[in-house]
Amino acid sequence: MSFFYRGRSGRIAERSPAMLRLATTTALAAYPAGALLMVLSPESGSPAAVWGDIAGLALIVVALLAVATFAASRQQRIAGEEQGRLDEFELALRLRARGFAYNVFTALVLIGVVYLGIASDVNASGRADLWVPQGYDHWNGVFWGVLLYAFVLPTAWLSWTLPAPPPADEA
Repeated sequence: MSFFYRGRSGRIAERSPAMLRLATTTALAAYPAGALLMVLSPESGSPAAVWGDIAGLALIVVALLAVATFAASRQQRIAGEEQGRLDEFELALRLRARGFAYNVFTALVLIGVVYLGIASDVNASGRADLWVPQGYDHWNGVFWGVLLYAFVLPTAWLSWTLPAPPPADEA
C-alpha cells in the first residue's frame, strides 16, 4: 500500500539523494515527536499546554511538508506506481523496499502492542501511570502515524539504498 503523485506535467521530480534522505527521515521522526508533544502536554488552559500543542502541530506540519517534497520523486514512483508502469529492475527494487518496510513496520507494531499490554497492566496495578491511548484524539494520532509509516518506509529504504540516477546527456 503506497501512493504516487503524478503532477499535471507528468514529469517525475528529480531530487538529490541527500534531500530525499533528509525528507524521509524528517517525516519518520517529526510526526511521532509532534504527536507525543500534543498528547503529553498538560491539560488545556495553561500556557504550557498551548505551547505544547503549537509545537506538536508544527512538527506534524513539518512531517507533512517532508512527505510533500518526495511525493512526486523517482523513489516514490518506484514505491507507489502502478505495477504495469515499472520495469523489472524497478519491480525488484519495490519488492526489496516493501520487504524492508514490512519487517520494520512489523517490529514497530509488535513493540507498540507489547508496550500497550505492559502499560495497561502497570496502570491497572497502580504501580505507575504510563500513557495509553485514551479517546478518539489519541487513537486518531496513532492511526495517522501508522498510515504515515506505511507510506514512507519503502521510500525511505529506496532513498538510502538507491544510487543517484546517471546525469542525462544534453545533446
